[in-house]
Amino acid sequence: MKAKHDHLETNRLVLISMSGFSEQGLALGRRLGVSTYTPDEACAQDWMQIVGQNALFCARHDYTPTATHLLLDTGDGPLLIDAGPDTGIHRPDSNATGKLGDLVQFVLNDRAFASVAMDSQMTDGAANIEFDFALDHQTYATDLAGRAHLILKVHVQVKAVRTSAPVPMTSLTWNGVPAAFGATQTPLGATTLTVVEPAPGQMTVRVMVDGKTLPTHRHPKASPGAGKVRFGTE
Repeated sequence: MKAKHDHLETNRLVLISMSGFSEQGLALGRRLGVSTYTPDEACAQDWMQIVGQNALFCARHDYTPTATHLLLDTGDGPLLIDAGPDTGIHRPDSNATGKLGDLVQFVLNDRAFASVAMDSQMTDGAANIEFDFALDHQTYATDLAGRAHLILKVHVQVKAVRTSAPVPMTSLTWNGVPAAFGATQTPLGATTLTVVEPAPGQMTVRVMVDGKTLPTHRHPKASPGAGKVRFGTE
């Protein structure tokens, strides 16, 4: 088993024998760094500690817009201008009107943006985000002279701040299903985490903050700067 796992991405090898191990086998296991248990010994272990996953982290991400630019179709070619949050925007097909700042905030609150942004900022601290987005419907901005110009693209600069805290976890078994539970104060508030593995490779996570269940987001194996969000650390 040791030779087999030398060729696999195994960081901790644990062997469990129904009949236990001989003294020679135990000595060999210690020399090779292999953990050896009987079933009774294995059931008594804190497996979150054994595999080095004794804590999970809860992170809070805060986004504050610092600048917004509009790429407009002026009729004489595209023009990039600075635009404040009170810039008026409208859609002639529905007579819908609003402010640019509200539109930017709507995008920042969207889970699609949050997924990319969170995956790009994997460590605590502040970072500067720049990203572009286009609108699904023809939307216009009005200049000081009252002329309406089609918005081709919105460019946004945002200050992103991530703060996180570990949640110490305790492993348990409920009706034969492995699980882990932890509770502590995090930047989100009073946080409770419950992790259940109903089947090998299938893991469900429940996050409760101040008594309310929150939607969860699982990080893919992303490198900083992944996706369409460009980061610069401070």
